Amino acid sequence: MGFDIFKADMVRWLIYLVLAVCGSYNSIDYHVSTALNDLNLGDISQAKLEMALIPPAISNHPGVDMVFGAIAQVERNWEQAILHYERSLAINNQNDGVHANLGATYFSKGNYVKAIYHAEVAIEQNQYRLVELAHSLALSYHYTGENTKAKYYYQIALNHAPLNAHLHYDYAVTLQAEGEAIQANSEYNTAIALKPNFPHAWLNIAALHLQHANLDSALRNFEKTLSLQPLPFNIWLYATINYGAALELTGDVVAGVKQFERAHLMLELKNDSTSVEYLGICEHKLRAWKSVAYWKDFEQIWIVLLAKSIKYQVKEGLPSSMTPFASLALPMPPSAKRLIAESMAQRRKRLSVGYLSHDFNNHPTAHLMEGLFERHNRSRIEVSIFSYAKDDNSSYYTRLPQLAEYFIDLVRVGNNQAAQIIYNSQVDILVDAQGHTLGHRFEIVAKRPAPIIVNYLVYPGTLGTKYVDYLVADANHSFRLDHYVEKLMYLPYSYQVNHYPKAVKLLYRKQAHQPFIFANYNKIDKLEPTIFGAWMRILIQVPNSELWLITSVNTKLMKIIKHNIYQEASTRGILSSRIKFLPRKPKIEHLERQQQANLFLDTLVYGAHSTATDALWGKLPVLTLAGPTFASRVGISLLNHVNCTELIVYSVKEYESIAVYLAKSPYILQQIVNKLDSNQQNAPLFHTSNYTSSLEQLYEMALDIYHYSSNQYHLIVPST
Repeated sequence: MGFDIFKADMVRWLIYLVLAVCGSYNSIDYHVSTALNDLNLGDISQAKLEMALIPPAISNHPGVDMVFGAIAQVERNWEQAILHYERSLAINNQNDGVHANLGATYFSKGNYVKAIYHAEVAIEQNQYRLVELAHSLALSYHYTGENTKAKYYYQIALNHAPLNAHLHYDYAVTLQAEGEAIQANSEYNTAIALKPNFPHAWLNIAALHLQHANLDSALRNFEKTLSLQPLPFNIWLYATINYGAALELTGDVVAGVKQFERAHLMLELKNDSTSVEYLGICEHKLRAWKSVAYWKDFEQIWIVLLAKSIKYQVKEGLPSSMTPFASLALPMPPSAKRLIAESMAQRRKRLSVGYLSHDFNNHPTAHLMEGLFERHNRSRIEVSIFSYAKDDNSSYYTRLPQLAEYFIDLVRVGNNQAAQIIYNSQVDILVDAQGHTLGHRFEIVAKRPAPIIVNYLVYPGTLGTKYVDYLVADANHSFRLDHYVEKLMYLPYSYQVNHYPKAVKLLYRKQAHQPFIFANYNKIDKLEPTIFGAWMRILIQVPNSELWLITSVNTKLMKIIKHNIYQEASTRGILSSRIKFLPRKPKIEHLERQQQANLFLDTLVYGAHSTATDALWGKLPVLTLAGPTFASRVGISLLNHVNCTELIVYSVKEYESIAVYLAKSPYILQQIVNKLDSNQQNAPLFHTSNYTSSLEQLYEMALDIYHYSSNQYHLIVPST
């Protein structure tokens, strides 16, 4: 709660008619001028009496409609005010006062686009009211999400009115929305210095410190807010609730709940036990008591909350004060949990997700994510692609833009502008599918252009920074949470999305007595001495065998690569003729040739990702050695979700012995191939639709937590 725009300076401008519209001052002008004077004095009744003296037949006098518009505006009859102002401007479009008032009226109706238009026209015609109009424009641009323009107009207004506390306050709100917490804090302090008993500013600076976990400062400022007199009830209520939340975060749950009880009592004295605030406090209390295993009246509280929430919120088409996240931990019927989740989905526009990457062309990232873009539920998710991939004339480069509602090319855009473009798009979640890999533009992510930032798919590990909120993972990466700066989003199966053509013609090996083929199709830079040494010892123990590797993308380096690989093999007793480099092929052709090999040997430190999945899709068994990091445990995830856990080993010795055993046991190896074949259609690893649905649930959970909690949590979607 808090972070509101203070609209005290959105006063209505009373209009000063330029008389002699018809070349002379007449009785109509007199009545109009007198009525305007009455309005300036706050005497609306006298203004109406004065206007009643004008004959009803008068219909082409701009001043008449102008005054009737001002009267309707003061009475908050927006439609009538707009009607009269528009009529006045149809006769005389050069009255800056009418434009200013019409803009203010549209602002009050929430039509910020038209409010901006008329305010800008008013400034062009006359800069007499520059401060008020610049303030109006800043507020309007804030509400349309164009905070760069909002800041521009705040600065204009503040240059002319540096002692206006309300301007500093509203400017702080916009800065806070931009994530500029230090500057926002400074502007709130300036507002307070100019107006020491400014409750809105005290409340918001307290909430700002709470948002950034500066609890001591938050507590002091909430206490100061609550000490002010007089204090509007809504400010008292929000301050009390937030004060309780801050106390709870310090570990003083009892003191926090006392604040919630105070707020409850005051609402009940106002005969309010069904409002959003009242039911929200119930949810706060429930969570607080659960956190310390205090269960007195626990069941009664959540049952009452659920009943009231469904009756007064869900059934009325409003979002439930009980969040879907909270409902997961309560023993309520699944049907009730569904009602709550659906109410939250309806409360907002579709969840907007933006995907950012350098690899949205003919690259494994695009190969994997194509199915995700195809299967996003567009009734729930709005998809934007922010690409800084080069045009490689591939089918992926031309197809991906067709799979998103918005495709924004950032190739020729600088990092600051790119971050601003993403911010202006108002995505709820920005998914960084690049991380610390080649081509990254991490400066964009560092500016936090979205409320939630997710590290996804490409970089298999923590990004090591607190401005990335989540890392998408699965249960196979959960063994050491302290290895990750981010909170983890646990998918029920593999963290890796996959997408394959429905039919791939596999090229089977038919020749008898040919060598047993070990294969690894990773980039050469994933090899290192330990795993290469293990491969060479395997070749020694399987004399009629070969190792297939893949040619480097950089063909100029192949001569050096081959020389070094052959030399390393020779020092370990293996002839260069037993190591073959396969040419690179288009994706489909590469999938087709998978079963020309017999066993895929995974790398150790940085395991295979998409190449291992390609192998499994092509029914080529993958042997993996479980390592201690995310990057070294990808194979575990993949094999778990094709039900081939017998190919997971835990030491180099076991890795070598199993590889040799399988090479010498064709029947056993064929049984594994048959299992991959029969599991292919049902294996979770290849169920892109289920994967996408689970990922969408994680996105929605993250957004719910963002809106309803100052903390972040590890998120889990259970398997079905």
